[in-house]
Amino acid sequence: STEDGPIFDTNLGFLPVASTILIRGEKNILVDPGNYHIGFYSILKRALASKNLKYEDIDIIATTHTHSDHAASIVNFRGKPWIIGKNEFADMEAIEGKEIVNAKKDMMGEIIEISEDETKIMEGVYAIKTPGHTNGHISFVIKNKNETILIAGDQTMTKLEYLNRSFSRWYPETN
Repeated sequence: STEDGPIFDTNLGFLPVASTILIRGEKNILVDPGNYHIGFYSILKRALASKNLKYEDIDIIATTHTHSDHAASIVNFRGKPWIIGKNEFADMEAIEGKEIVNAKKDMMGEIIEISEDETKIMEGVYAIKTPGHTNGHISFVIKNKNETILIAGDQTMTKLEYLNRSFSRWYPETN
């Protein structure tokens, strides 16, 4: 709950609170590579190594949204395709400035902006629009014969929000 203590008093993107997800299939997709410290201090590199992977083995970077706790470590994946929600760059510019956003765009490979309700990324993996936390927020659905998994990013911040279908103070009313 957002009432549980001081760690929940902020959402400025510097706390290492994002989950980084590796999707393996015909391609290796890394969703929300994490904040700057996750990349800089080799936490992400060691996590990938535990799966016998290097940064070079990641085919696609995907971010549910561009808050720095989810997306700052994209700098470790220069030249890789980047999946992001349409309208997300405008929110990113409001926080980081146009110059920084353009530099990040320039260092990445193809930028794939998700604008359709559902976009197939590869067999069994779909990106879906889920605006709310940010204007361009997207989530990912992984389907196989046994289960369906949702990677929701910050679309649902707490279990209570999910169960009650409610939003906390971290969601702008305009979204």
